[in-house]
Amino acid sequence: MKASYKREMRHNYLILEAMEENLDSFELKMLAGNSIEGLLKFRMKQEEQARFYYYEITSKQPLSRLLEFREVHREELASLISGIASTLSWVENYLLQESNILLEPEYIYIDPENFRVWLCYVPGYHGDFPASMAKLLHFLLKKADHQDNETVVLAYRLYQESQKDYFGIEDLLSAVRESQKKEETEQAELTEEIPNAAQEEVFSRVEALSDGEEREEKEKRENSAVLKQQVICWLAVLFISPAVLWMLRGMEGLRQYGLWVAAAEVVAGAGGIFLWPKLHPLFLNQRKNADPEKENWYMTIEKEETEERDANDKSKESAMEEGEKEPYRENYPEGFGADTVLLAEADEGGKGVHLLKSLDLSVEDIPVPYFPFIIGKQEGITDYVLSRETVSRLHLRIDEENKEYKVTDLNSSNGTKVGERILEANETCPLHSGDRLTIADLSFIFY
Repeated sequence: MKASYKREMRHNYLILEAMEENLDSFELKMLAGNSIEGLLKFRMKQEEQARFYYYEITSKQPLSRLLEFREVHREELASLISGIASTLSWVENYLLQESNILLEPEYIYIDPENFRVWLCYVPGYHGDFPASMAKLLHFLLKKADHQDNETVVLAYRLYQESQKDYFGIEDLLSAVRESQKKEETEQAELTEEIPNAAQEEVFSRVEALSDGEEREEKEKRENSAVLKQQVICWLAVLFISPAVLWMLRGMEGLRQYGLWVAAAEVVAGAGGIFLWPKLHPLFLNQRKNADPEKENWYMTIEKEETEERDANDKSKESAMEEGEKEPYRENYPEGFGADTVLLAEADEGGKGVHLLKSLDLSVEDIPVPYFPFIIGKQEGITDYVLSRETVSRLHLRIDEENKEYKVTDLNSSNGTKVGERILEANETCPLHSGDRLTIADLSFIFY
């Protein structure tokens, strides 16, 4: 089925050639007269000798595009199946046929923010819905996040259900509900474990506090013992010095030198009391530094951290050698602004960092370090977040092929311009170095 795209004012449309010849058909009247939950808004338009179906796709993205460069996760799988099931129930309520729904990934439209689903209903088209659903689930199985066990299990379970004879949407919903129920059970078990973990943390803090109080009490006892020893020594010297003087010089010596000895003892005692608070911390630090257990612990931790940093550095180097693309980082390292060197590399080899040079001083330049490169305001699914009201969630994509560059508008509301040419929705246009690229109301020069 051949599709085209068109922008009218701030609305984007998917256009399919009309397949229903009867203008008074029940399906045409039902779609044109009602806004059906889960179906793209529909209108028919006569253009010269042909009739076309117009489907509004403003701010929506095809499933094929969303999963072109990333994997699908369990929550998104569940949301997709639930959305299709909900739409089928509305289709049945309006007496429409599920066989008229296109289930190809390029015709399933998604809201990138919450993964809400819109389907394309084509009057006059009669497909095999179960076979199309099985094909879609096979596509999703290949796109499943294989690093997440729950995602793989759900994707494979859905695909298995689609291989059974006479399977229905209820069978797929049952698989989704079981997966959600299992997740809720695991969350409940985790919640029960949290108080125990919190209690252990409190106990560890209390234990650490007790250890600290114990060390403080121990230091006080040590200080008291040393002070007692100092007082005893001073008293001993106070009595021993006169005795020694009497033994050597007799009473004459005591009368002649006794006052001097007493004065020296008082000065020594006062000096000891004055200097002790300053000397005692140095004494304790010396003892701590001499503790071999603590010294070895510090060296072990330092060695582990050094080894971990070295391992990380080596992994980064090996990734760069293998040509692995580093995801865009908003804050580039120092030296990135050396535009002349980087742009020269880009022009010569086609492998350097390219740049969208802003023509507005209030807007930063946008580095383009790899391709494809998506710009929009939706975090998580774009390579560069351009936070402006006029910019769509997924606004445009820049690609490189054989050293030639091109830009594609991604159903943006306010459009994309190359030079003075406004691109249609989903239109691709060549992009050359020095071209002016306008994203909504923001202008850049591509280098």
